[in-house]
Amino acid sequence: MTTNRPSRASKAVLCLLVSLMLGWFEGSKAFAFTTSDRDACWSAWTNAFYYVTGDGRGHFRNREGNTSPMSFWQEAEEIEIICDATNVPNQITLVNQVCSGFTNQFGMNWSGNSFNDDLMWSSMAFNRAYLLTGNTTYRTLAKNSFDVAYNRGRDPSDGGIFQTTGNTNPKCTCGNGSAACAAYLLYQTLNDISYKTKAQGIYGWMVTNVFDPATGAVMEGPGTGNYFTYDSGCFASIAYWLGDTNYANKAGDWVTNHWGVTMQSFGPGSDGGGMNGICLRGLARTGHNIAFLQAACDNAWSWRNVRGLTVTDWNVRTSDTPVDIFSYDACSHVAGMLCVLPSLPVTLPVTAADVVGSQVTFTTTTIGGSNLAYQWQKISGGATNNILDATNATLTLSNLQLTNTASYQLRASNASGTITSTPGSLTVSSVSVAVNNVLASFAAQTGQGYGFAFTPTWLVTTNGDLIAGQFPSTTNGNFAIEPSWGDRNVGSLTSGDSLTITPGGSPTTTSTNYVTCGSNGSAGSVAIYTLTNGAAGSTVTNITVYGGWRDNGRDQQAYTVYYSKVSAPSTFLLLRSVSYNPSNPASVRSATRVTLTPASGVLATNVAALKFDFTTPTSENGFCGYAEIVVLGTMLAPILVTSTLPVTSADVVGSQVTFVAAFSGNNLVYQWQKVSGGVTNNLAGATNTTLTLTNLQLTDTASYRLQTSNFLGVAYSAASSLVVSSVPSAINNVITSYAAQTGLGNVVTNFVPTWSVAPGSLIAGQSPTTIGSGNFSQYGAGVVAVLTDGSFGWLNYWPNVGSSPSEVTCGTVAGGAGQAVTYTLTGSASGYTLTNIAVYGGWGDAGRDQQAYTVYYSKVTSPTTFLLLSSANYNPANASAVQCATRATFTATNGVLATNVAAVKLDCTTPAPENGYCGYSEIGLFGVPTSVVATNPTNIMVQLTGKNLTLSWPGDHIGWRLQVQTNELTQGLGTNWADLAGSAVTNQLNLLIDSANRAVFFRLIYP
Repeated sequence: MTTNRPSRASKAVLCLLVSLMLGWFEGSKAFAFTTSDRDACWSAWTNAFYYVTGDGRGHFRNREGNTSPMSFWQEAEEIEIICDATNVPNQITLVNQVCSGFTNQFGMNWSGNSFNDDLMWSSMAFNRAYLLTGNTTYRTLAKNSFDVAYNRGRDPSDGGIFQTTGNTNPKCTCGNGSAACAAYLLYQTLNDISYKTKAQGIYGWMVTNVFDPATGAVMEGPGTGNYFTYDSGCFASIAYWLGDTNYANKAGDWVTNHWGVTMQSFGPGSDGGGMNGICLRGLARTGHNIAFLQAACDNAWSWRNVRGLTVTDWNVRTSDTPVDIFSYDACSHVAGMLCVLPSLPVTLPVTAADVVGSQVTFTTTTIGGSNLAYQWQKISGGATNNILDATNATLTLSNLQLTNTASYQLRASNASGTITSTPGSLTVSSVSVAVNNVLASFAAQTGQGYGFAFTPTWLVTTNGDLIAGQFPSTTNGNFAIEPSWGDRNVGSLTSGDSLTITPGGSPTTTSTNYVTCGSNGSAGSVAIYTLTNGAAGSTVTNITVYGGWRDNGRDQQAYTVYYSKVSAPSTFLLLRSVSYNPSNPASVRSATRVTLTPASGVLATNVAALKFDFTTPTSENGFCGYAEIVVLGTMLAPILVTSTLPVTSADVVGSQVTFVAAFSGNNLVYQWQKVSGGVTNNLAGATNTTLTLTNLQLTDTASYRLQTSNFLGVAYSAASSLVVSSVPSAINNVITSYAAQTGLGNVVTNFVPTWSVAPGSLIAGQSPTTIGSGNFSQYGAGVVAVLTDGSFGWLNYWPNVGSSPSEVTCGTVAGGAGQAVTYTLTGSASGYTLTNIAVYGGWGDAGRDQQAYTVYYSKVTSPTTFLLLSSANYNPANASAVQCATRATFTATNGVLATNVAAVKLDCTTPAPENGYCGYSEIGLFGVPTSVVATNPTNIMVQLTGKNLTLSWPGDHIGWRLQVQTNELTQGLGTNWADLAGSAVTNQLNLLIDSANRAVFFRLIYP
């Protein structure tokens, strides 16, 4: 007995049964995919899986990062998906690439494939490729493939098609549906009526043997009792093409009623991965029940991962791990969104509630098209009217009145037609009665459901914000009770971040900038902000709190605001309580805004601090989400926000250092001061928040601080010390200069050194050619690519651990730190002339802030032989064990570190570093391609302009050294030659004639 392969559908039965046991999906999601979602879906899939070989052939990887192609029928089906991508500008190129990749893999004769349904799919794919490109070779391949499968697979007794060449297995719908569709496409392209007859014959077998005309169900095979979306899609296609629209629609209705928008679920990596997409393509051809097809696409798109990919299970979120995702599993929702018309654009916000006198803005999701004319419309009392002059893509309604309560939609039109967004509703209420002279105005906006981010359209006013960027002086409770992303903590409330509520995912926190506060004992309960250290305090005129959540579970605002005066800064007085729980029956993204304003005058004067008590009133579920607190008013005396950075600095003569500090207040005047020998002096012209000292000298060793003043007071930043040392002597022509900066040692503040990382590195953005053994990412450090990303990054304060994602760990610990990196310099056959090297490092404490390594280089004549250049061994002073950044610079006395360089290696195992580890954040190699140097003697050309002497020589003699000697007139030419710095990397030098010199001689010498 011949062993037969089970049908594709039956292989997925177990996965299907498991998915059905999980229960039905709630299909009431309030969103719809748009053209921009369709394009994003396509882009995510192709970027993840599409692979073009060096010879221009293309295919889809089996998995992301794996260059192996798909199986025969899966690759054919993915050719069809490209044929559906009519909105992609390079569609024809993609079709040609993937067809070429297919024939390169499977050849031009596919009769060796024993599965007839495979050949039918390849016939359809290449027939559609012909229709797009006009390449008749594709049509020939399509015809040959169909003819082979039909001739060997047709059962003359009933007209059905066997699935394999063995002709002993049951006839399956997957083989007959694909065969009927392939035959009809050949009838269209060849204009050969015989192929239509074949299509009709196969379709007749399906109607008789696998189709239930009462329900529209299409069975996997005669009497099997199994049903698959693949079969329904193929049946609907051929029924529609042959004019049997009633049966085509019946098949679509059965899919709708039997599976719903979740369609079918299949296990990873199976033949079932593309079945839902095949079904959606077939049903979309009929034009029947498009709303259901859109909802199915909406559902699939909503479960996408962070990269926009959705696999076969359309009721759980797709994994963010690339290795877990197969290309074929991710193609179904791509196929569906390409074939199903996008839904109407959505008006955002979906709902809005605000008060009289306020302002609201409506916009829409993306509307594609060119030369669009816009018109906003108001729907009220059953009438739809154009809004005068509202002809932009956004609508802003100012000074809201009760009569503005209505729904609003955008109509967009061009020569091709008109489309109208789904309306967004606005409810305007009267401002509530003042309590203790304080008016509370409530506003809310909702967005779309799971899978869609939402940014409320409010204009956030922060000009004059008294607590911008300020951490509370006192807190209680955990403000990051949900799983945390990024730097989400209580500092988010004043960071000025976006109000965007993210689309969901895992962890399912609302957003990186939303924190949790409330009456639950574990949530953030109290935040106190000190407003001033001056004698007069501050005047508070307005308080606005922005909040919200990803659903209606925590979208309430509930708290009480207190204030204290400078006369009694620890005694807090009641300002007003707030309790606002917006309407959100759809449980979608919900953003809130509460504004406290005075009924007359100001909210409070001479304010020393504000306290937000989130424990009362009681909040829903014990938690509420908040994104931003803005306190507007007048800050009277200057307040230090960030003290002088760096806290300490060490550098060398000729270098440069920058100090920064920040204050808040009104009408501030700045003056940098130098403190040396017990004397404080103002620095002329240093009247900004930044002080840069260039061309450092030993006399610059001192402390520096920023004085800030206005008419009510004076404040100072802490004095930061600078130590300037002489440039060290050269060793073997190499000068190694070191610099260091330290931070505040503040747990909540990262330290970014004030150095500027020089551009133009020869290895910018380049990964090492060779990486030594060890782990460069110890203790939360980054990957080795950060060493050439052009940025120092930042250092956190993490005692006894240190580190940050912007640095790597290198050292001598076996199996621990990374031990070496080698960079090959490409692009110049003669190699490169290195002029300087800069290495940046540091750590979050004093444990690993040393620089310790040896630099080697190789020449193009022997690229694997490495020569010693220099070593670094610098452990900076860091008595406070705070964040410490370091910089090592290698230069040459003659301007050239090495010539004809092929590669540079940093060996971090010697000298031995402290604790076996060091932290590094950036490596810069600088220089120019080494010219091919002529060795024949040449003349020096001379030009004199006034007292300026210009000496030049041919460009092919770059690399020669210009030497000079100066003697008395009576002495003549001697032997006291000295190199002129930098002459070996140029062919011209400008010199100033000094009349004190008697006789000056110049010569070129090689090398």
